[in-house]
Amino acid sequence: AKVARLEGSLKEARIVIVEKDGNNAKLRRENGALLNELNKEKADNATTIEQIVKDNAASTGQLEAALKKEKEDAAATIRQIERDNAATLKMKEEDNAATIQQLEKANAASINRLENAL
Repeated sequence: AKVARLEGSLKEARIVIVEKDGNNAKLRRENGALLNELNKEKADNATTIEQIVKDNAASTGQLEAALKKEKEDAAATIRQIERDNAATLKMKEEDNAATIQQLEKANAASINRLENAL
């Protein structure tokens, strides 16, 4: 009877071991699937990060080019304004010189008239 009981216990233990082995195999498969999914997500994330880095580099290049063009345009505008100002100043100086000459002639004529009147 004791042997039969031990054999029954041994049989139950074997059933439990087989069930646990089955559960372990199932968990290993699930873990493997999850690990594969995780590795795929890591690869996708790496690709996404690479793309973001490339996009950022391209955007930075475009912004730098736009900034360089803006600076060049601003410098060209400043040079044009300086040329325009120089030309305007020259014209005003010439106008002033002509006005001074006219005033000097008018003064000389007035002085002559006054001298003649005396």
